[in-house]
Amino acid sequence: MADLSTLFTGIRFENPFLLASAPPTESESNITRAYDAGWAGVVTKTIGLHPVVNVRGPKTKFLRADNTGSRLSMAKRPDSTVVASWNWELISDKPLDWWVPRLEAIKKAYPTKVLVASIMAGSGTDKELANWQVLVEGVQAAGADAIELNFSCPHMDRVDMGSNVGRDPVLCSVSTQAVKEVARVPVWVKLTPATANIVEEAEATFRGGA
Repeated sequence: MADLSTLFTGIRFENPFLLASAPPTESESNITRAYDAGWAGVVTKTIGLHPVVNVRGPKTKFLRADNTGSRLSMAKRPDSTVVASWNWELISDKPLDWWVPRLEAIKKAYPTKVLVASIMAGSGTDKELANWQVLVEGVQAAGADAIELNFSCPHMDRVDMGSNVGRDPVLCSVSTQAVKEVARVPVWVKLTPATANIVEEAEATFRGGA
């Protein structure tokens, strides 16, 4: 069999296929099923510290186009094809204390698979910067191979999180720097594309140490 392994940020992947943070990675059972199916790694559903009241399961919408015309709508109808879909859901509603023992168990059972913990806290205060650090220390002690900072999600119940951080170069830099003060594993940043010039935010995360 061909060798599909690759090295990224010092981490070896047995193949270049990685599940992103999303409903398919929101539980221990989903993650282990992904590994069993052959995925080299997963990024967990984003873990936070603040209480989250989630929607009742993923709210997925499908956009359909007429096969014989240009009409687009979300209505399910004959002679149409799904051309796009999107999902609306908040970050994980499971707390850090729920995730930590499960991350430990997953890593113990699948030591050669890559486990990336996606995390999110607020911004703008010393307390929120400390929350980033609490999350980092929890997931890396549990065995996470890398940490993803979620500066991307637009579906948030607080204005100081997610894509609102990712649109502000100062918050990008300060939050990343706080994480890097305690991180011992690679730190990846997921930026929002909903900004005027993503290069500015990317540069700010590099200045923060990503």
